[in-house]
Amino acid sequence: MRRIIVLLVVGLVLAGALGGAFLFHQHQIHNAEADFRAPHPVIIPVAELPEFSGAKWAVNHDAAHARRVARLSTLIGQLDDEKTRSSAAVALVNLPGDVFSELKAASRGGAVTGGPLAALEGVLPMIEQRAARERRRQDSREKLLQAASAAYKQYGSHDPRWEAAALDAMAAYFHAPPASTRTVEEETAISKAFGWVCNHVDCTDPLVRSIHGMVAAEFGVDEPAAALEEFKWAATSMPHSDYPREWKAFPAFAYVSSLLPASQSKSSRALPIDDARLDEFRTSFPDLAGARFIGASEKCDAVLTYLERRAETHAQTFNREQEFNPLYSALDKAYHGAFEPLVLKGRFYVDFAWDARGGGLANDVAEDGWKLFSKRLAIAEQTLTKAWEMNQSDPRAATIMITVAMGTSAERPQMEKWFHRAMQADPDNHAACEAKLLYLDPRWKGSLQELDAFSRECRDTHNYIGRIALMYVHAQRTIAWVTESPANYLGDPHVFDDICRVFEEYQATRTPEPDDLALYAGLTACVGHWADANRIFQSVPPQNGRIIYLSPTTGHRYEDLRTEAARLAADPANAK
Repeated sequence: MRRIIVLLVVGLVLAGALGGAFLFHQHQIHNAEADFRAPHPVIIPVAELPEFSGAKWAVNHDAAHARRVARLSTLIGQLDDEKTRSSAAVALVNLPGDVFSELKAASRGGAVTGGPLAALEGVLPMIEQRAARERRRQDSREKLLQAASAAYKQYGSHDPRWEAAALDAMAAYFHAPPASTRTVEEETAISKAFGWVCNHVDCTDPLVRSIHGMVAAEFGVDEPAAALEEFKWAATSMPHSDYPREWKAFPAFAYVSSLLPASQSKSSRALPIDDARLDEFRTSFPDLAGARFIGASEKCDAVLTYLERRAETHAQTFNREQEFNPLYSALDKAYHGAFEPLVLKGRFYVDFAWDARGGGLANDVAEDGWKLFSKRLAIAEQTLTKAWEMNQSDPRAATIMITVAMGTSAERPQMEKWFHRAMQADPDNHAACEAKLLYLDPRWKGSLQELDAFSRECRDTHNYIGRIALMYVHAQRTIAWVTESPANYLGDPHVFDDICRVFEEYQATRTPEPDDLALYAGLTACVGHWADANRIFQSVPPQNGRIIYLSPTTGHRYEDLRTEAARLAADPANAK
């Protein structure tokens, strides 16, 4: 019997705890979670921009705490009301980690009983892990903030016009909550603060300008091209500054860390690829590798991003091993014996193995390619297993091992072992679910039935903090690829209604990723729901160059679908 990961299917556990299955329809999706999108201390500029100069940012911890307590109390009451129980249960699964203390107190205070108490106790372990993850994230950002502030004060370009405002803006950015719970208002306020510092009073400090580039790239309030210009300006000015070598390497590191994954390279939010910035990262990284103001994990992530984007832009001449070795050598020297470099090495050998195999069909792989593929995956497996044994609370090694299991054609129990470990370490592990989905693809080790079943498990978690429920949409699109008419399959009410419910819940519980909404808009247009598609398109920025695929070989240009939806939506006959 196939094992079910309890943390993954927490939605089903909650359904049992509340005395019945979840049945979601559009009128039932109350915005019970909306107030939890910004449970963090609110960042408020004392004066309106752009007039303020050196304004202090007020962080009202007491008011934020009082709001969390009041909203959690309301949510608990909704769990006991049949009319609001379903939407409240979804909100419960998607609570941010910083309400853990209040949630724990509510579950042990004696006032909550029966089904609501069972529901609270069911999600406590997951919310506790979110709280721990958010603390690690904030600790890392706080370390960088303190180091950057100290470096600026000692080595930076000083001017009373921007001095205090620059430090306040940096603090506001590094104290901002994660994307899953951050509000547009917070992003806009912080972006305006940096805009005032860097554009209105022309701050000439390269460290401040680098961090402004990070803000512009991450928040999306400014155009990606503006973010690139900040990184360029900082990289040009930094060599002439008084900053020490490790900080001179920071603009290139900040640029690479701000790049989106290659899978999102067509997004309107994607920072443009700049070969000069990538070159700077490669040459300056050894100066930064041992710096303690940036964690080993963040450095490993930057190396992987660099390799991924180099492979994308220089496919014909890219030599992964040649690019990797000096970067890994610098990291291993700085963190020898730590698990983070081992995770990086394991991931490198997985990608290196696929370089040998290629992305085509198995019949097209040469014998030498298979030998190198197997040899490199064996190194990856050994390395990642060691990394996991060193730190079983970190999900990355176990997550990558799911892909190793697929590449080595391991039987399903072996894959499930690593999947279970990855989800235990992080119940919001989107990457692990994505890797398992690929393993279950009929082209690898699964079947359409197994793929469909797992996609429904993901859907029924109602987990949108980790975007796990969205796996249902991706799996159904994969299944549609092998049908005679993908559009007809996806447009079938039994499938498309579920897709719509997933996205409706997603939008009701958190601020969606623009790329996810773009997919929703594109699929809605592809199945002929033009009026609905046009409505969704209006809420998504342009996605220049993006293709919405209904099969591996059949796709529609996103902007063409957007234009067609606007044209056809005016005709009542196209409203479905």
